[in-house]
Amino acid sequence: MIMKIMKLISFVGLLLILFFGACDNKHSKARKQQALRDLEFSYEDAYFERITITGEFQKVPKSKYQRGERVYLFVTNIRGFGVDKKRQASILLSTAVLDPSGEEIFIEEDVLKEKGKFTSKSKVLPGVKGFFQSTVNMNRGKYTFQLQVLDMYTEEYFYIEREFYLQ
Repeated sequence: MIMKIMKLISFVGLLLILFFGACDNKHSKARKQQALRDLEFSYEDAYFERITITGEFQKVPKSKYQRGERVYLFVTNIRGFGVDKKRQASILLSTAVLDPSGEEIFIEEDVLKEKGKFTSKSKVLPGVKGFFQSTVNMNRGKYTFQLQVLDMYTEEYFYIEREFYLQ
């Protein structure tokens, strides 16, 4: 009789271990999947801006600029950075501009300098802004503004590309 009770207790204990182990594994798998989704680059919005006479930034309708005007591309809420144990992220932001024929006419690397290193509990960079100074001698037409973000922790690249027009 005692032997049957001990076998029953052992069997119930084994079932509990298997059940809770499976639950733990299920939650662990979900956490891993969420971590992978968190590392996928994404951003909320990307749009062009200009500085007004009062010194404030303003969205540019239809991405149209006058030649000689400074072109700003603003990208909001970039997500998906890897972080170290101190929750420190580090990114390298580069900008490039292509003319209407597709030729690269401007490039700037490490735009953010030391601001590219940041600590974030939410793993979100609220916004980055790249700029390009056009000249009055440039041809009219459609240009391409490129932002390249390099996650220094994961060594992954993320590209954002938008077209603007010089009139």
